[in-house]
Amino acid sequence: MTSKIFRRSDEFGNLGPKTHLCYLTLAYALVYCDQGLFAGFNVYLGKEGLGFSDVEVGILGGLFILGFVVMSPLFARIGQISGVWTIRSIYIGMILWIITNGVMALVPSSFWLLLVCRTINGGAGSALVSLAPPILDDAAPPGKSSLYLGIFFVALYVGQALGYLIAGFFPSWETGKYVFGVEALVMIVFAFLA
Repeated sequence: MTSKIFRRSDEFGNLGPKTHLCYLTLAYALVYCDQGLFAGFNVYLGKEGLGFSDVEVGILGGLFILGFVVMSPLFARIGQISGVWTIRSIYIGMILWIITNGVMALVPSSFWLLLVCRTINGGAGSALVSLAPPILDDAAPPGKSSLYLGIFFVALYVGQALGYLIAGFFPSWETGKYVFGVEALVMIVFAFLA
């Protein structure tokens, strides 16, 4: 019994299971808030906003998913090297996510810039999405894994809905794009705590 407690304490540091749950769930909600925010701004990317065609607007959303799908297995594989690489992978994903959101907020928007940023952003978010559930499963108290994972996955819907809600407060892409910078600042806090 003592060795198991020592092993779990050594593996997860001084942070308890609830701390892991809160940290990973809030970071996950932020990643999906970003997804909902960008989807909410789609109306401003078209002909009446930045002048992108409907196909270009669709490609921007699709390449986020492509980045996510391509990078998820890669981050998951890197995370299997050791527990340290699991955290490093999440950290690398957060840093990439921060950079791409910062660029979207601060650099004049063009189709190609948004295309690259959204693709990298999708891949960066996949680090957290693919590696957080096993961490929560291991960190959860006995018999609470399903509860912890359920709470974690609810953050997807809450975050995305929050993103749509926030997008509704902005009348154009040019006024709303700075929210991506705010998201980047919030994620800096999460990356610092990782």
